[in-house]
Amino acid sequence: SKHNSGINTGGVSSARIYAIVAEGLESGGAYQCSPCAEGYHSKVSTSHCLPCPGGSSSNRGAIACHNCGPNTFAPYSGSPQCIPCGKNTHAPAGSKECAPQCSFIDEDDPAHPKFDLSPLRDLTDAFGPIPVQIYHPEVEMFEDHQMLISVCKPLPPNASCLSSNHGTPKHSYACTVPQTVENEEQAVLNTNPRDLGTIMEFGGVSESIRAKYGNGMSLTTVSGEACPEGGPDALWSSHIHFVCDLDAGVGTPEPQSLENAGGLPRNPCQVHLIWRTQHGCPKCQQKDYTPVGGPCKGGVHDVKHVRNSVCYAPSAPADEKNVSCRSDAISALPQWAIGLIVVGGLTILGSILTFGYLWHKYYSMYSQYSNLVTSDSPYPDDELE
Repeated sequence: SKHNSGINTGGVSSARIYAIVAEGLESGGAYQCSPCAEGYHSKVSTSHCLPCPGGSSSNRGAIACHNCGPNTFAPYSGSPQCIPCGKNTHAPAGSKECAPQCSFIDEDDPAHPKFDLSPLRDLTDAFGPIPVQIYHPEVEMFEDHQMLISVCKPLPPNASCLSSNHGTPKHSYACTVPQTVENEEQAVLNTNPRDLGTIMEFGGVSESIRAKYGNGMSLTTVSGEACPEGGPDALWSSHIHFVCDLDAGVGTPEPQSLENAGGLPRNPCQVHLIWRTQHGCPKCQQKDYTPVGGPCKGGVHDVKHVRNSVCYAPSAPADEKNVSCRSDAISALPQWAIGLIVVGGLTILGSILTFGYLWHKYYSMYSQYSNLVTSDSPYPDDELE
């Protein structure tokens, strides 16, 4: 309360109250109305603000939430703003995340291969811990960290390297936490956990990665927390290079040293991983299989589909049973050979008919000439030609 005890009332003490402010009460009126923060809203004459659900947000002081537009997302309840989707990821209006299908078509490749990482997304909430090294250029030292990553979905809020500000969940796809500092020399380094990216991007692998490791695709997390080691405006990011390896199965992500990152520029604010996996191969399509028929018996045979390119699918298309066939040798020839035989046969037939026609024509002329020579002619012999 505010009061003034300097009033002369004839020797009697008194106080004048100018205003009373009551705080923390379940009911009653407030001294003044406070606007709701971004990501929250309230109706008229209410005592508290409500968070906007995931996939929506609001401006400061809003009385209602609005859905995020296409290709933007709000990952959690109370998100202060809708975040634009990363490169080659998409989302419908009102989304909590981008690229929910977890697939990517490489439009820069003439073959337009399609990659599908959804099996990795569904396998676990987080992969790791993965041992990585963070480089500190100011002291020219490496710091050992443990890294956690998630594929196409945010890390769970209880991940050890995610912090929370005032109860708000931390949205991140990759993060690191340092290992225990063992000596005084390492103690000078920044030992705090690091958020390596809140936005996910898809892309093809670089030429240097392709030349050294093979074909595949990349998943990059960008817009991580500030990275003082890279400059005043630098942000942390992670780069996961999925390399096609049909024999690796799911595979395991492995750290790629900053000093040997497949020709990539050395950047203290980037963490690179190489992940050899069958899911780094393009997804098999119908054109990637060749039908191969078995022996033809009784006019039918079974047809199998044999893969003719490097691609991945959980299983090949089902065999076709009792497909009609011909048991002669012609049916075993490829289409181009059958076509060549047909063209050759027609050519030979045409040649025979042409020869027959010419033979008949000249034979008829010869017969007429012979009859003319042997018959009595009114013309002298020297006039016959």
